[in-house]
Amino acid sequence: MTKTVVVRGEKFELAVEQKSKSVWKVSGAYKGKLLQWEGRSPNIAAARWREHARYLTL
Repeated sequence: MTKTVVVRGEKFELAVEQKSKSVWKVSGAYKGKLLQWEGRSPNIAAARWREHARYLTL
């Protein structure tokens, strides 16, 4: 499964993996770096990924 997120107007495709019943992992490349985050749902994990990517560009 994949999820699309937008960071500063640019779209990124994230790979989504269910690690356990209540743990989801998203991973994707941002500016040459692989970012991975986990959360209780795919949306929570993707939001964490997006927030981290936004701070990398500051």
